[in-house]
Amino acid sequence: MKNLFFFCLIGLFISCNKNDSDEIKDTTLVPVQFSSATQSTRTTDGGDKWVAGDSIGIFMVKTGTTTISDNVINYRYDATTTSSANKSGFAPAANADTIYYPMDDTKVDFIAYYPYRNAQTLTNYSIDLSNQSDPAAIDLLYGSSAVSYSEGYCKSDALNDTNLLVSLSLEHMLSKLELTVTKGAGVTDLTELTNVIITDVDTAANLNLATGILQTVTTSDGDINTLMTTTPTATVDGAYEAILLPVSSTTGVKVSFVLNGETYVWDLSNEITSFVAGKKYVYTISLNKTGVTVEGTIEPWIVESGSGEAF
Repeated sequence: MKNLFFFCLIGLFISCNKNDSDEIKDTTLVPVQFSSATQSTRTTDGGDKWVAGDSIGIFMVKTGTTTISDNVINYRYDATTTSSANKSGFAPAANADTIYYPMDDTKVDFIAYYPYRNAQTLTNYSIDLSNQSDPAAIDLLYGSSAVSYSEGYCKSDALNDTNLLVSLSLEHMLSKLELTVTKGAGVTDLTELTNVIITDVDTAANLNLATGILQTVTTSDGDINTLMTTTPTATVDGAYEAILLPVSSTTGVKVSFVLNGETYVWDLSNEITSFVAGKKYVYTISLNKTGVTVEGTIEPWIVESGSGEAF
């Protein structure tokens, strides 16, 4: 009888019943578990999916506010798998802290961004597009949890409840231009096409991580050297790309093609009147001795395409 009483007493103390606040609860911290989907992101593989090791920064805030909860500021989480479905789980980076739900059951939201930056606060995240050599370093993504979360109940329930898998939706905050350059009338070889330059375009901006608002630095107007992704030859077309700031008007923006000492110019604004965040503009440019012809589309990345002429 004494043994039976002893075991019943133990059972009372280790029980976890969220409906009875008078009982002693399991106070073990519950880690937050994340997954994320993106819109055809360029991550470290240069493709359209998260790759194991891609790093995002996460902030935990009190629901409906930008007030940091439990001092969770810029925790680094890495993608744990490569997924062809543009979706991945995330876990704390090596030697990084783990995010836990508040012990007082306070509801919280999560804000995330990519690429991760050390010592980033929930303020401006600066972006400089003047150097396009590493697209993964400038392809800015941002998002937050769609609903609010809390621990809600004891650890044993929480860890087995798939509803506690926090889904982060990160979207492209910038635009992308992809150009395929072909030989037109009077042009027989593209081997010497070394420079494709976007001129008179803004190159810098700040993203407010608290609000998700991207603000262009108006004094950053300049030129951007595109990244060559396919080297042109006498028989192979050249491919070039650039990540650009969203703008409501492209007036004055041109693209110059320098080939064998001659410069061909495409007035981009004739075909693309604005750059929209999250859209990819895919164009084919034919260099002709008499000018430039253009055709293309606009697609989700989201992609856009079109054509134009350079003279």
